Amino acid sequence: MALSQKDRRGYTIIAGVVVVLAALLIASQQFKPAKRDAMGCLSNEAPSSTVILLDQSEGVPIQTSQEIERRVLKFITKEVATDGRVSLYAVSDSSSNALMALYEGCKPPSSGNDITNSNKAIKARFESQFMGKVRSALKKKYKESATSPIAQAISDLSVSQDLRAPANNLIIFSDLMENSPALNIYDCSAGQGPIKTYRSNNAGAIERPSFGNVSVYIHMIPRRGLAQSTLQCRDRFWNWFLGNRPGQQAGFYPNNPLPG
Repeated sequence: MALSQKDRRGYTIIAGVVVVLAALLIASQQFKPAKRDAMGCLSNEAPSSTVILLDQSEGVPIQTSQEIERRVLKFITKEVATDGRVSLYAVSDSSSNALMALYEGCKPPSSGNDITNSNKAIKARFESQFMGKVRSALKKKYKESATSPIAQAISDLSVSQDLRAPANNLIIFSDLMENSPALNIYDCSAGQGPIKTYRSNNAGAIERPSFGNVSVYIHMIPRRGLAQSTLQCRDRFWNWFLGNRPGQQAGFYPNNPLPG
């Protein structure tokens, strides 16, 4: 029996609805949020890792702290890919024996597909569960420390899992005025051989870090009133200490002065 035009139109509509429903089902599976661990990271290896080291052992002016926060948030927003790992550490008296992360987690999606997810809800979670926590860690107040073991913190991070992703960034906010049992740059002059002093006092530990596939960024906190010989000593030491970068993706970006 031949179908009437009305029947054919009905079957066409039904077929169209089935196709649409199937497409929505496929899309929902494709855009279904992946399972993440307690730090918001996927179970597999993060595509990148960004480690931020804050040296506020001597305190910094308000405008310096504000600029540090702006630069960190801008880098995370613009340069860290979704699912990239982010960790924040601070240099202090205790970091020699307990270098603990102020924050660590992975960057979640900041937007989504309104067909399968609420874009507004995704943005809200991005702010509350990620960027909000980063801001809180950056705003933490520090007591001035008697020492500034910057070199040890960098060495410890260089051999940690934090910098073992396929691509890595180490962003250092510091005056680079090392003041530790290994080397006190305040008492150093260019002719005293800061490298020799450090190597001798640091014997038995990591001599200097090796950065394979790590881009190192230096954001210099200003310290006024330092003698020219002290500054020369500082620069000579750090050029050597941070100079071992064998990785193909390794980079060095030292010229990022901060206000203050």
